[in-house]
Amino acid sequence: MPDTPRHNLPAEPNRFIGRERDLDDLRGLFGETRVVTLCGVGGIGKTRLALQVAAGLLPSFPDGVWLVELARFGRPELVEQEVARVLGVREESARPLRDTMTARLGDQRCLLLLDNCEHVVDTCAELVSALVAACPSLRVLATSREPLRIPSELIWRVPPLDLPDPATPEAESVQLFMDRAAAAGTRLGPESLPDVVRLCRALDGLPLALELAAARTSLLSPGQIADRIDDRFSLLTTGGRTAPPRQRTLLAAVEWSYDLLSAKEQVLLRRLSVFAGDFDLDLAEQVCAERPIPEGEIVDLLGGLVDKSLVLCDESRRRYWLLETIKRYAVERLDQAGEREVLRQRHLDVLCELQERHFMTEMVLPGVPWERRLEALRASRDLIDDQRVALDWAVEAGNVPAGLRLCRTSTGLLPLGGNVTEIVGWIERLLSLDLTGVSADQIAHAKAYLAYGLEARDELGRALETAEASLAEMSRDDLFPHCVMHSLMVVVLLRMGRADEALHHAEEGLALATRTGDTWNQAAGCSGCRRWRWCAAGCGRRSGTARRRWRGRGRTATAG
Repeated sequence: MPDTPRHNLPAEPNRFIGRERDLDDLRGLFGETRVVTLCGVGGIGKTRLALQVAAGLLPSFPDGVWLVELARFGRPELVEQEVARVLGVREESARPLRDTMTARLGDQRCLLLLDNCEHVVDTCAELVSALVAACPSLRVLATSREPLRIPSELIWRVPPLDLPDPATPEAESVQLFMDRAAAAGTRLGPESLPDVVRLCRALDGLPLALELAAARTSLLSPGQIADRIDDRFSLLTTGGRTAPPRQRTLLAAVEWSYDLLSAKEQVLLRRLSVFAGDFDLDLAEQVCAERPIPEGEIVDLLGGLVDKSLVLCDESRRRYWLLETIKRYAVERLDQAGEREVLRQRHLDVLCELQERHFMTEMVLPGVPWERRLEALRASRDLIDDQRVALDWAVEAGNVPAGLRLCRTSTGLLPLGGNVTEIVGWIERLLSLDLTGVSADQIAHAKAYLAYGLEARDELGRALETAEASLAEMSRDDLFPHCVMHSLMVVVLLRMGRADEALHHAEEGLALATRTGDTWNQAAGCSGCRRWRWCAAGCGRRSGTARRRWRGRGRTATAG
């Protein structure tokens, strides 16, 4: 009918910002692709992106571009009726409604935009599959938090808006925030840019969160909002009155996604919040597999969370992570479920076991090829943020034995890992707690690592005293840390100008390491002897200069 409008797309309520490359790529797909589903977490901007794509495709579909909004329909049987209503198809008593729709569409060149399919995804998948099979010129663009999973579908994962970096301080996320703040009546000058950047990063470039935060600028500055963003679900509650209920607050947007998960998916999502950052499948299985989730189900449940856009992954599906907003929601749910203490303790225990294996391969076991040692070192360094989270819990829970056990094997926390003071802080915090039940050997090992950090912090007197106490209290059977302490005392004593004492420890350490086949400490012992000869030759004449030179040489040699 010539008077029938060719589309029912709404006018844009405000300026669409960013995603130019995505728009071009998506519009180019519809020449060959029958069904495209935009997938992403709630608030990522799937609907706005889909409307922009559809508006740009109007000239390509002379028989119409039709938007079907499904969010308000909770009953699957209403989906087909709503699609028919939008298409202007009336139900006939003697004919199934789907057949009538198929006859109406026929060979027409139409684009059907199905918005918010996730809560009726099975029904949408069945209907779309039937329509595209019967109507060769029909194209479908869907938005959903999980794919339809039909043969003709191309899945497009909608990413967050670009985040600012030094090269592009005014990235898409910053532009959106500034634009929406101006719409709220707030004119932000260049002096606000650092706080806006901080806020955009804290909100992961999530468009809904940025828009809700921008609305708050009528009351708070960007810096004040950023300072309060840890309480984001209470803070970001100022969505438009006419917006769908799930988009009026950040909490509602996340809850909408969470409520659509199966019971076991909900359990896994909240348990994944225990990780500091990204994680792999093995770590997820070791930490999160506990009643009601057996280890064998983790892979399928994790895949389901990726499909539903609540967990992100790299292209190889080797590393997974949660957006910060999703993680904070999951943390709250973990606490409400009464699982926080159990999961954090399990995380600590698993980290201790993993780090001990890495440490043995990296530093202790004889005859290990250097490639495997390097691989273990890298694996240990990849877990550094999780190690810190686990140590935080050890301190909070007063679990000194587990905390010291993790410190003992976490080479990434030592000065050779790049941070010259971190190990000091952790061990001092742990040793300040109740030490009932902590073995004398554990305390001796803790003092060894404390001495290591104190030397790196240039507290030579405390380092020497602590190292001597560690050697005196340590079990004579624990040879590796004995060798390490001898090597450390060589460094400390030479820096203090006590070369003869340093030689004694260099020779003791070298003899121990040679007897046990410890190539790592053999190298350190040989290096200590060479340092002694260098210092003995020069320190008498140039004590001040030599000691300054030694400070630089000694630490580098020890780290190597």
